[in-house]
Amino acid sequence: MQETFDHFHRHVEALIGKRDYAAALACLTGGLSDHRTHHDALLWLGVLGLHAQRPALAQAALSERLLSEPKAQAVSLIARTLTGSAAHAYWQEAYRSEPTNTLTLTAYLTSLQHNAAEQGQSGKQRSQQQYQQLLKRHATPVADVQAAATLAPFFAHGLGLPCGGVWQHGNRLKGWYLAHSDSAAPTFTLNAGNQRATVAPALTSQLAATPDLPAMRLYWLDSALKGMAEGTPLQVEANGTALLGSPLNWQPTAPLTLPASKRSSHRVVVLVPVYKGHAETIACIESVLASQAENTTPFRLVVVNDASPDSELVNALQQLATNGHIELHHQAHNQGFIGTVNNGLRQCAGNNVILLNADTLVHGNWVDRLHTAAYRHPNVASVTPLSNNGELMSLLAPCEPAAALTPAQLAQLDNAAAKANGHAGEQDVEIDTGCGFCLYLRSDALAEQGGLDPTLTRGYGEESDWCYRAHRHGRHHRGALDVVVAHQGGVSFGDEKRLRVKQNLAVLEQRYPHAEQRFNACLTTDPMQQGRYRLIRQWLRNQPLATFRPNGLTSVPLWPSVAQAERSLRAPSSDIALARSGQRQLTLCGSQPHAWRLAYRLPEQRTDLAADLHALGVTSAMPTTYALSHWLTATLPAMAQAPVTATLLANHALVTNHAPSTKHAPATANQAQANVVLPSHGALIAVAGQSESLQQPALAELANALSKQQQATYLLLLNPPGQMASALVSSGHVFSLPLATSRWKERVALCHAHLPLSAVLLLDTQPATLADAHWLTEQQPLPWLVPEHLATEATWLANPEGVIRLTSLLSLATRPRQPNARTAPSKASGIQA
Repeated sequence: MQETFDHFHRHVEALIGKRDYAAALACLTGGLSDHRTHHDALLWLGVLGLHAQRPALAQAALSERLLSEPKAQAVSLIARTLTGSAAHAYWQEAYRSEPTNTLTLTAYLTSLQHNAAEQGQSGKQRSQQQYQQLLKRHATPVADVQAAATLAPFFAHGLGLPCGGVWQHGNRLKGWYLAHSDSAAPTFTLNAGNQRATVAPALTSQLAATPDLPAMRLYWLDSALKGMAEGTPLQVEANGTALLGSPLNWQPTAPLTLPASKRSSHRVVVLVPVYKGHAETIACIESVLASQAENTTPFRLVVVNDASPDSELVNALQQLATNGHIELHHQAHNQGFIGTVNNGLRQCAGNNVILLNADTLVHGNWVDRLHTAAYRHPNVASVTPLSNNGELMSLLAPCEPAAALTPAQLAQLDNAAAKANGHAGEQDVEIDTGCGFCLYLRSDALAEQGGLDPTLTRGYGEESDWCYRAHRHGRHHRGALDVVVAHQGGVSFGDEKRLRVKQNLAVLEQRYPHAEQRFNACLTTDPMQQGRYRLIRQWLRNQPLATFRPNGLTSVPLWPSVAQAERSLRAPSSDIALARSGQRQLTLCGSQPHAWRLAYRLPEQRTDLAADLHALGVTSAMPTTYALSHWLTATLPAMAQAPVTATLLANHALVTNHAPSTKHAPATANQAQANVVLPSHGALIAVAGQSESLQQPALAELANALSKQQQATYLLLLNPPGQMASALVSSGHVFSLPLATSRWKERVALCHAHLPLSAVLLLDTQPATLADAHWLTEQQPLPWLVPEHLATEATWLANPEGVIRLTSLLSLATRPRQPNARTAPSKASGIQA
């Protein structure tokens, strides 16, 4: 089988190399029809489109690919077909997807340079600042000499010459230095207190001059440092130039060893490492102090200041310590999150420790409940509470963060959790790994495992490493379902988080080969679900109905997907919605007073659904498609309303407010057919329609006509049927782009705003279809193409760009072309009425 795949790849690559694009296209079109090669054929079509200068083909095929895999390859290829802000947005997403990939980084840096050149003065300054921040972030560490050489032109351009970086790698000191080629060869000078040493470069690389930069030399530092005391500040210079990352505090190369507890296991320390975030940090500390009176478990509050640059924050912490409210420890030099936590663990040796991020809020007797969970079962290593943003313990769903909670919202949720999940057997569940935003670490497990691993890159994944080490010693981790801790997330690290996560995940995957499989299994089984649902139901039933249902309607919309339901909740008049999330599953979601969600397996959980809807004052559902209407009648006949009509769209605000504009008068029933002109370089037309409409023969005939006439018009199905008809797939002109139903927020937002669409083709006027069409035109001024038999229904719901009537779908295959089209289409190019 693998040999067959290899032959397919070699054959296509050879055809493209010989510029036999017609043969390559025929081969790839055939590959689309085979489920075994469909995925790879999409990528090769993107490559073919680039080589043959058919950007629309590349964009169509790759858009389907980018919504089916996390890698940046498809995103990067599309970026090469675009210009201006659209190209920059795609390069930005490519970097976000794979921030540790040097090629992706260099492409994004190049895009930032171009973007700065095209903006005004203020925009140029912002881009330059972002450019420099990115360079400094990636200056330490650099993977190897080759990566440093690849990045050298960017370092020279953004940081100036000479420049360099240095970092610790185990017991070795690594770094790089970049200077003009005619500069004196550097000597790396190491200063550690009263000790001084010099080190010669390990490698030297000559970099040729370019039109923008002079010839340069890259020098690589790689030296073993033995006998360096832990925590020693090490200043590193090259020919008098301080290197980025210097001074660095020399870290141990193994986790901190902690003594076994000689005291009662009931002693607890709340440890808060602090760096930035003045308001968040003080709010966190105040919430902990306010909870002391409500907890019977005695605890100390220990704060470690990681050399914060915020003098107001440091002064506020010092005042709290002076008044006896906290135990404060200052670090003379910034040691990063791991070093700071380990320093704090030394201060707390022998105690149970609750590691608490400075951007959290706590409530009530949270310490009592976490402490009880930690000792309820034998061999527990850690306990993590529920949170709005808590990885596996997130309230919406595992690894799905929600907006930050106010103190009042936290109090309501935490009280509901304590009551709903306070019964025996329901307080906690076993989870794969804890999360460091609020992590209770048992004293015996700390003595066994030691502290966090200092060899990991700062900031993210270190608690997972600790938990996986504990697994190896027969310990397990619990999720406390009766505690909620609010977590804002990302206050100290900002957009640096994803890079640090990726760097550490690569290390963890090598250390613990089965960890990802176990984590994914925990995601799939979701042992936290029942506890989350009990909490939400308790929460729903203990607040005034108006809190959740400000619109007061007794009927709610039923959507084909959770993504569409959640989009409908953006409208001010929409507060809850239903979504069919599987053949036998229904999801209820709400937006007031903040996001929440419940899912039901039908018919087994029909009673639970009825009870929840009754508590919310809901008596019926409004299906937004004909298929949903039939399904609802068969599954929940008591909730079914009259057959769905487009009137529901206007009467119940099933889409965000889009009042038809008078700027573009919508078409009337007697209006003559408009002239549709497609760009000669190719057009992307989004197709909005429900599954039954996508099965109509006319659509297959259009796809076949586009293929036979070798038209450069491609159809992107926003709501593909479960199994796309073979006639559509084999045409090579119809691709699946499930923007309407996908919940991949970053990628959906990218395509929504920047994919160069020419129009939206409506195959029906069901409310869900019209909602999709309205949503798609929020950011791109796209006209609607509507078959004549639907035009009368669609005119009064037209978007500001108007409705263009088609005598038939086949008429799209015979449209005239623009004679002077650009290589890369703009956002709204291609359709003229």
